[in-house]
Amino acid sequence: MENKKSKLPGTILILAIGAIAIAALLWFWFTNFGGTAKQANTQDDYQTTTAATTTVATTKVTAPATTTTPTTTTTPATTTTPVTTTTPVTTTTAPASQTSVLNNSLLQSEDYYDKSKITAITFLDSLDSAPSDAWDFSLEEDESVLAWLDGTHLYIAGDGGVLAGDSTFQMFYEYTSLESVDLTCFSTAGVTGMAQMFRNCRSLESITFGDNFDTSSVIYMGYMFDGCQSLESLDISFFDTSKVKTMTMMSMNCRSLEELIVSEDFFANGPVTDSMFVGCRISAPTSYK
Repeated sequence: MENKKSKLPGTILILAIGAIAIAALLWFWFTNFGGTAKQANTQDDYQTTTAATTTVATTKVTAPATTTTPTTTTTPATTTTPVTTTTPVTTTTAPASQTSVLNNSLLQSEDYYDKSKITAITFLDSLDSAPSDAWDFSLEEDESVLAWLDGTHLYIAGDGGVLAGDSTFQMFYEYTSLESVDLTCFSTAGVTGMAQMFRNCRSLESITFGDNFDTSSVIYMGYMFDGCQSLESLDISFFDTSKVKTMTMMSMNCRSLEELIVSEDFFANGPVTDSMFVGCRISAPTSYK
């Protein structure tokens, strides 16, 4: 009995030591293995929450991206309609009369007609009445000036009128049967030489100059009307002679000339007028305007 009592404290000690050991083992396992599971769970929770937050963030970012709708404000580009206001440009095109330049030399050519049989010449400001077989009398050979005959009447036409070159020298020289010339649609702007323009037109009775007959650049007028034996009256009071250097024999042999009308300053530039009226009934202008 006494022996059993002596063994009881030792048994209790062993049990206590075992309990402590078991508790220590449990604590070791919990801290090392149970913590990793919990850590894993917290990492998973972090990833899901971060993923969730990133997706939320991206959805928030993509929302402004859809604000590319302002880019569709290219509608102002449709305001290019003002560009179609190029119509005023058409107003800058040169008048047809400035491009319809006559090749004056063709009027002296014998390739088209016999000039000695022409009785009338008329310039027109439209090609509408030109026949299909009209001759190209343009300087540029582009059919901008056409000429044709109706019997013995010569027509010369260009859209907007006909423009002379820089000279009308001998333009109607020796058109011996020519009785009338209508220059209403013939522009001489820029012409510097008119010498012998109507020389030896001995049947010429009428010249209609028109508003386009410009002499402001003319330097030479010598022999201009020489030999116009049938011309009785000539009104050249609108002639600008400010640049003229010579009028030598300008109206020589105008045997029927009884009336010559000029401007007050016709001779103001002091042009040479030697023999201007040789062979004429008159020896000076009959009146001034």
